Amino acid sequence: MFFAFAFAFSFFFPSQSHAKSAIETAGDLLSYMPAYVMAYTLWVEDHEGSMQLGAATLATITVTTGLKYVVGKPRPTQMPWERGTSFPSGHTSSAFVGAAYVHRRHGILPSLPLYAAAAFVGYSRVHAKKHYWVDVAAGATLGTLLGYVFTHPYEEKAFFSVGADTKSVMASLHLRF
Repeated sequence: MFFAFAFAFSFFFPSQSHAKSAIETAGDLLSYMPAYVMAYTLWVEDHEGSMQLGAATLATITVTTGLKYVVGKPRPTQMPWERGTSFPSGHTSSAFVGAAYVHRRHGILPSLPLYAAAAFVGYSRVHAKKHYWVDVAAGATLGTLLGYVFTHPYEEKAFFSVGADTKSVMASLHLRF
């Protein structure tokens, strides 16, 4: 619910002090990847996965914000008297935690487009002169690492299998608790 609210708030009430390029706007929207992935996990009723994604996202936001406060690195276009918030890239760490969650939970194939989108988010932050490449690399590493730490692979709780040969037919039901 929080992610849906955050997305709606940022979409309908953007804080623009200048006109954004299409690349920056697309990067901003894709940085809400955990919200999109959360919507999917809730739709398929993967409650365990929803909790894991929520924990990974919360940890990513917390660590990213803490590092920004401690490091205090200025943005590329920041004035000398402003407080720095460049390192690491929060947009990038957010996008990568969503992609890493899908990778760890469901495998590499469904995560490939998400990793590509997350990489685009990083590119958009450098393109908009909000971050340096090292900020983006740190955000990507942080989001990926925490996505992996908090996520466990999805396992079917029950599945049914049938096998046959020339003399017999076998059926089995497997349950995991």
